[in-house]
Amino acid sequence: MISIVPFGVIPKELVEFLREELAYRFGEAVHVAGAEPLPEGAFDPKRDQYRSSLFLRRLEAERQETDRPETERRIGIVDADLYNPESDIVLGEADPVDRVAVVSVACLHPASKERLDEDPLFRVRVLKEAVHELGHTYQLDHCDNPKCVMDRSDALTDLDRKSADFCLAHQATLKRR
Repeated sequence: MISIVPFGVIPKELVEFLREELAYRFGEAVHVAGAEPLPEGAFDPKRDQYRSSLFLRRLEAERQETDRPETERRIGIVDADLYNPESDIVLGEADPVDRVAVVSVACLHPASKERLDEDPLFRVRVLKEAVHELGHTYQLDHCDNPKCVMDRSDALTDLDRKSADFCLAHQATLKRR
């Protein structure tokens, strides 16, 4: 089972879109959890950003608190600018061991911010990043195929270029797991 955990205010339409698309792509039930507040201490005022690792730790801690099965995967969605010590901008990050991931929609906004939950470019960007990060929770590595969702995305142009689907090799690996 996959659980989507919105942090802060995330449009319900976007979360429902993700729920349907993730269920289709991973062939698993996808549950939407209640919205969570941003993790305490995650904001770094010197950087004016949020530390991504604290979102991952919160997702793991909550799974343990709610006695969820170890096989559950949790993905947090947040509209905040994330960073980690290795990268100033984090579109998403995953912890394959704990099966948790987080995606920041803050950097995925197109130029026009009108009705983001309905903007197709924004929705597809969020989907691609969510599928990519969840792929890491299934132990999938980055891919050299530029169309595979597991291709590395260091910029929005990389994200826009690739598909929201796994290449044949990653599809086969995912089926085995």
